[in-house]
This record gives sequence, structure tokens and C-alpha cells, in this order.
Amino acid sequence: MRQTTTGSTGVPALRSTARFQPWVSLVMLLALLWGSMASAAPSSYPGCATRSVTVAWGGNVTVDLSTCQAFGLGVLATAPAHGTAAAGPEPSEFYTYSHNGATGTTDTFVVLDDFSDEITVNV
Repeated sequence: MRQTTTGSTGVPALRSTARFQPWVSLVMLLALLWGSMASAAPSSYPGCATRSVTVAWGGNVTVDLSTCQAFGLGVLATAPAHGTAAAGPEPSEFYTYSHNGATGTTDTFVVLDDFSDEITVNV
């Protein structure tokens, strides 16, 4: 049952009731579970599931991912631990990796393609 009151404008206003709270909680729980079950697959573009590049300690390298997308790359899904990775101008086809200078380190970062599938870049 809805209860109404008249606001300062004279228009009936709805008063919230606790009747819908269990449904809201259920919908929020289902959304959380759905999100945790969804996982990206490796990129299905030929040769794009995993890429490898080499960079000097403290140096930069541009990773050409132009064949790994048709509409522009997605976001950086997993950031590198020993440097940074930044997308080029939109629609992005390249990522520039900058190494932090720590000697003897390898690195990995993950970029999503235009289907939200993963492109793993090993540095």
C-alpha cells in the first residue's frame, strides 16, 4: 500500500516504504554475483592473446596492438608492477610502456581489446 503526502507544491509525493527493500537487496546481490562470475577470455584476434616486448631498464617501448582491435582498444585491465602503461590517442591502437628502472625485473600488463577480451603483454 502506498502512502502519499502533499508536498509544498500541492502535488502528491510518494513516501518510501520498507516493502521493496528485500527485492532491492536481492537485485544488488545478483548483480554482484554476476560481475564476479564474468571473466574475460584471451583475445581472439590472431596473435593477440599474448604479446612480448623488450625494453631497457628505465626505458620506454611502444607496443603496437593495431591488429588486435577494429574499433580501438579498451582499458588497461591490469597495470604493470614495475612501470607504467599508457594508451595512445583515441581510438587507441598503441600502448607505451615505461620501465621504472629496477634492474632484473620482468613485467606484465593486460589491455582489453574492443570485445573486452584480454591482451597480455609480457615485458
